[in-house]
Amino acid sequence: MINDNSNLPPYLSILPVLFLEFLSLSLTRSLLPPLLTFTFPSTIYLLMGTCEALKGLFSYATTAALGKASDVYGRKPLLLLTVTVTTLPVTILAVLSCTNLSTKASLLIFLSLFSLSGLAACTFTLTFSFINDVAHPSSRLTGYGLALATFGMSFTVGPAMGAYIADGMGGAEGPAMEDPAGESGLEDFPPPHLPTSP
Repeated sequence: MINDNSNLPPYLSILPVLFLEFLSLSLTRSLLPPLLTFTFPSTIYLLMGTCEALKGLFSYATTAALGKASDVYGRKPLLLLTVTVTTLPVTILAVLSCTNLSTKASLLIFLSLFSLSGLAACTFTLTFSFINDVAHPSSRLTGYGLALATFGMSFTVGPAMGAYIADGMGGAEGPAMEDPAGESGLEDFPPPHLPTSP
């Protein structure tokens, strides 16, 4: 007997793509901090802060234009573009790790591409627009809820997978992780004394 899937909501097809995109991002974010801290011990916060700020600015500048473009060219082509652009830094980092390029150069390339990926960092808003377009008004809330649950699941599974992978690779210990307070100058500040109730 052949199952008739015509009754399935059309937005279900986009949820696995959303899951895999944010899974790759959350997995990478759980694996990179020790490597970045080891490679750039004195400038890690400046580098990451600059990259995140640039990505946010690029996203702010282009999200409305990409939304208008999706009205003209369709949601699916623009979703493909945004997923490709936002996962490109992770893909390039994986490819570069198989080359003879130094870790520092690979990470600088990754951070540059990560910043530029903000130019198309509107997958989530396009997903909501797609659900709004294809879902019956009575099932839109269900679609939005499933999209949010998919997003949350990817950011729950990704760090757990990252921790498992890091543990399998010998953990995240390294010279930069032995005394993080010593490198940041936090040893100059006394520990906070919080009031306690009698």
